[in-house]
Amino acid sequence: MEKKVFASEVALAMGVMINALAVSLMIKSELGVSTISSVPVVLNKLFSEVTIGSWNFAFQVVLVVLMAVITRKFLGYVLSVVLALLFGNLMDFFEVLFSGIIATMPLRIVFFFAGFFLLAFGISLMMNCKLPALPFDLFVREMADHFGLSVKQMKTGFDVFCVVLSVVFSVLFLEGIAGVGIGTVFAMLFTGTVAQLFMEWLNKRFVFRRMLVLDRERA
Repeated sequence: MEKKVFASEVALAMGVMINALAVSLMIKSELGVSTISSVPVVLNKLFSEVTIGSWNFAFQVVLVVLMAVITRKFLGYVLSVVLALLFGNLMDFFEVLFSGIIATMPLRIVFFFAGFFLLAFGISLMMNCKLPALPFDLFVREMADHFGLSVKQMKTGFDVFCVVLSVVFSVLFLEGIAGVGIGTVFAMLFTGTVAQLFMEWLNKRFVFRRMLVLDRERA
């Protein structure tokens, strides 16, 4: 089967939008937030005057700094920071959009699994586009390459780290565990696997190629 061309820029734009929607759906489900947003959600519980989207952006900036220290690419993640800011604003937009919905348990389950599969698909687009991506996804991609791990291994390990950090913050500073639920554990265990499956499915059907190429890159 001949592969079709998938514009990397389109994949990147889709990934940012889909991931923001996915995380917002999982938060709305109240069954446990996505693993990558568990830390921002806990921080929002501690300091509610700062929005979840803003905490999400701050956490991603920390990841960018960590990546820069490890990979020594100090100027290579500027666009990723801009995307993180856009992502945070989209999260706040979707939170307002969904705020009027009163979700019954069946609808909460639908929200969670819709968010889960959308998140895995959005991550796969980010991984395949080969462009600077959201720090969450770029961190997984860069660290997997740096340490010679598969995306599945790195994603699962990163998810476990986020959940453990969220639980520690909750236990130390809140009454009980905030944000982390059975859905978070499910996402922690299976997001990496499902994202890997989506990546393989996309790679069998598409070639990801940049459409906007600078003249000096064509030379």
